[in-house]
Amino acid sequence: MKPNKLLTSIGVLLLASILHSSSCRKGGECEEPYDVRNSYMLLTFKNSSGNYLYREPNPIYNKDSLKIYDEVGNKISLYFIEKSIPGIYWIVDMGPLYNSQTDMEAWDREICKKFIIKYYYNEVDTITTCYKITETKCGSHFNPLKVYHKGILLAEENHAVIATSVTITKN
Repeated sequence: MKPNKLLTSIGVLLLASILHSSSCRKGGECEEPYDVRNSYMLLTFKNSSGNYLYREPNPIYNKDSLKIYDEVGNKISLYFIEKSIPGIYWIVDMGPLYNSQTDMEAWDREICKKFIIKYYYNEVDTITTCYKITETKCGSHFNPLKVYHKGILLAEENHAVIATSVTITKN
């Protein structure tokens, strides 16, 4: 999918999540139900000086070198979205966050799981997500979804399947 088309799709999803605090429309009919199987996180990466790692021109890291894995070694899908503030940098859309084969306990209690970030083959970092899943009439969502990096809470979303505006600072 081309970056502009993906950016438009993500914009629509973000607007939908902001406008609706539950996954059901008035009258109980579901337009597009939220489902944790379609969950994702929008990440930006910076270094300790505040420079974006994945930017154009002159990236600190080549975006093709970025890989993210779950705790058991499954590769997580990544999509790169071009963003401009004030120069051009890449936002990384990673997901899904929920894995039905390993995360079933999240329906009963909050679970935490790590994602391994490989900036380059020998440079590794981790982020932790914690969530509990709530079933609704029209689907499911995280309540809450928390994102941590080095023990610091970066984001907390309630009644959502998306974590937005998560910035990872690589030391």
